[in-house]
Amino acid sequence: MDMKRLTGGNLRAAGYDDKNRVLVVELSSGTFQYAGVTAETWRRFAGASSPWSFFRDSALPLHAAAANAVRGGWAQARHNA
Repeated sequence: MDMKRLTGGNLRAAGYDDKNRVLVVELSSGTFQYAGVTAETWRRFAGASSPWSFFRDSALPLHAAAANAVRGGWAQARHNA
């Protein structure tokens, strides 16, 4: 999964796995994955003029009941410059 570097608030980067509908968000407090996220939500989040505001004000932090901290497999994600 490619990660898109994002800035603002606690946001550091995010990436989306379209096949599995999983969003990975890297915050200053850790990296979290959200299952069942639609491609449209990803497009709106990644393309927002203020991705942090979109993330903070949306249901993403509460999506799929709870975010799961990513353990292992993080090396598969690459940050895009």
